[in-house]
Amino acid sequence: MYLLIIINFSCYLLITLRFLSIIINKHITYILILTTIDVEFLLNNLLCNDDPNKYFNLIYKTQRTARDIVKSIVISTFEELDNEFKESAYRKSRYYINKSNVPRTLITIVGEITFYRTYYISKNSNKKFFYIDETFNLPKGDHYDPIIKAISISKAVSTSQAQAVRDTSSF
Repeated sequence: MYLLIIINFSCYLLITLRFLSIIINKHITYILILTTIDVEFLLNNLLCNDDPNKYFNLIYKTQRTARDIVKSIVISTFEELDNEFKESAYRKSRYYINKSNVPRTLITIVGEITFYRTYYISKNSNKKFFYIDETFNLPKGDHYDPIIKAISISKAVSTSQAQAVRDTSSF
């Protein structure tokens, strides 16, 4: 409990202008690139031919682009927060780095995301933890994010358990 209070308090200290600048600049560029590609696709493929699937193609392409943007934002936010903590004076005075670049994959409503994080060990108690997992309350060894779990439980209550499994596996 004490460790979580320290981590949550330190989270507020870590949101620096540098961090915000990295996230914003990285994603503005990424969003501009993806939307430019989408506009080119629309002009070349949707508006200039008689394809009966124009609407479907428009929605599909836009949805895929939105998912890619969200995945990129989540991954880079996790990794930048972890890096900010790793480089902080607070961390250096209290925690050793046990392992770096440890991958974690989550199944989310926008698809599968894999991000890399650091495994820390306390200098005082030898307690080991992942800063990102603690900060975002991600259960150890769990591959489904909380939203997917909530959808699964809701579906299992309102439909059959087998249908809930099929719906969840579509993510």
